[in-house]
Amino acid sequence: MFRLFSNREINKSQWDQTILGSTRSSVYAISWYLDVVSPGWMGLIDEDHTQVIPVCWRKKYGISYLFQPPYTQFGGLFSNQSGQIDFGPHADLLLNHFKFIEIRLSPGNYIDNQDLIAAKGINQFIDLKPALSEIEKEIHPTHRKNIRRAVKSSIRIKSMEPSEFLNFKIQNQGGYEENLTVLPVLLGVLQQHQAVHCYAALNSSQEIITAVMLVEYANRSILLTSATTEEGKTHKAMFLMIHHCLEVNAGKDQLFDFAGSTLPGIYEFNKGFGASEESIQSIRVNNLPPLLKLLKR
Repeated sequence: MFRLFSNREINKSQWDQTILGSTRSSVYAISWYLDVVSPGWMGLIDEDHTQVIPVCWRKKYGISYLFQPPYTQFGGLFSNQSGQIDFGPHADLLLNHFKFIEIRLSPGNYIDNQDLIAAKGINQFIDLKPALSEIEKEIHPTHRKNIRRAVKSSIRIKSMEPSEFLNFKIQNQGGYEENLTVLPVLLGVLQQHQAVHCYAALNSSQEIITAVMLVEYANRSILLTSATTEEGKTHKAMFLMIHHCLEVNAGKDQLFDFAGSTLPGIYEFNKGFGASEESIQSIRVNNLPPLLKLLKR
């Protein structure tokens, strides 16, 4: 039996224990992470607290709806059950409270109702337990060539302060806008929990040309966001950057998580490093009144 709990009713220590004990644990569902990306989030929780669903909601035109918060790849049901979990009954529970739902489900969830499935995405990751030499065998020859090209261009990788990453990110957003209102706060909270590591790629003049922000939590190192300059693209700095991230953690019981993408260029970049894949389903339900339904097509 599940019940919807308001934010202030949730025992967040107990909530986090449930997330960490789930078969597909994720920092995206940890309470202090949700507090930043979705202030006021609620929880759909079963009676013995072994199954929980983060409920990230907003209100517009007097209507409450569910959305996928920034800097979270997925949500859904977190449980200690083994195997894939049917999210269908839980979607029905959410529909009792919300007229509009647009969320992505954990790879540990699935849904059969084709009327609810909006899209299918992927998550891409690399198991870092093998030695670096074994991991490198899975890297595509073209990627290896680009790594050598970056080395020949005297590109060097070093750790950088999160504040330095943020400044670089603001100046080099690329062709799309991120929620840079949330990112500074999120960086601060991740620092408090010692769960973030940033790297910079420097050119021969010691100028930053590419940077990445990794969320380090449980056994995952998640490439949450990055930024690069035109020079960084020219010198293939991101190829050397990813190789460095694999190198420093090779041999550990850890996963390097690309956070996946269905964009062909990013997908092929990740795949070229030998990334494995897991499926992510998106669900979308629009039960709004007729006029509002038109606005949320």
